[in-house]
Amino acid sequence: MNFKTLCRYAVKELLNSKKFSIFFTVNLSVGLLGFIFLLSVGGNVRTYFQSNLRNMFNADYKITARSPQSAELEEIIKTNVPPGTQRSNKIEFFSMIAGKENALLFNVNAIESNFPLYGRFEIDGKSVSEEMADKALIQSAGIWTDADAQKLLGIQSGDKVKIGSTEFTLAGTVTRPPSMALGFTGMAPQVYIGYPYAEKTGLIQFGSRIVYENAFRTPPAQDYYDAYQKLENAVKDKFGADSGFSVRSIDGSNENMGQMIDYVSGFLNLINLVALFLSGVGAYYLYKGYARARQKFNAIAVCIGMTQAETHVI
Repeated sequence: MNFKTLCRYAVKELLNSKKFSIFFTVNLSVGLLGFIFLLSVGGNVRTYFQSNLRNMFNADYKITARSPQSAELEEIIKTNVPPGTQRSNKIEFFSMIAGKENALLFNVNAIESNFPLYGRFEIDGKSVSEEMADKALIQSAGIWTDADAQKLLGIQSGDKVKIGSTEFTLAGTVTRPPSMALGFTGMAPQVYIGYPYAEKTGLIQFGSRIVYENAFRTPPAQDYYDAYQKLENAVKDKFGADSGFSVRSIDGSNENMGQMIDYVSGFLNLINLVALFLSGVGAYYLYKGYARARQKFNAIAVCIGMTQAETHVI
């Protein structure tokens, strides 16, 4: 029997077994589409993080420490940071904040008015400007937090809350937070206060878990990496490698993010293999059921002159 005749019989069998044809096609299609979709998700995630790295890191490079900034560190910064570099200081710590209905653990961010150096920060749907931050947080002792935290605390705009020994007024709702690098701050909701009020809360004391951060944005005409390396070497030479100071750039953040994305990609690849395996198992059982149902036809076909191989091809 020639190939053309076999194809004609095969098409006829598919038309006569529409249910099998549909299920078999859908099974393979779902498996392959899932495989392609998960591969594209992994690639898109990597592309997104790499293209938005500065907005997530909020700087070109940073110095972070667990101890207050000393005069020696300030002198190193003045000596090694290029002229025209923008700088924004921040202090992070945890504190309980009591509202009208509840009390929650917050990650308090004491920020300067030019925070963040990169990325978007929106309050009540408006982009934060230096004048806006200075007026709301520094001049008026205000705080910003998101709507979910406000609901849990039972407060609204204009209400007062106490952080440590200082009373603050809710001055706005965070509608788009600055993208932060992943870290321990993710375990608690964020609240933003003015930088000068960190000390006034009375919570900056020995034993508290506090992070002091100096963020820098290099002028466009200069290479940030040269400035970062110069500052890192100066800090290491002055304080030593185990001084507790961490000087990081977006390149180091990119490496950490790349490792995380690799873990996610590996997990997605594992899901891909499982999806393809299940699709193959489904195809096997569909074909097995179809073959059993066609045993009588195969026997008749063999009796009229077809070979076993030809019946399997059909």
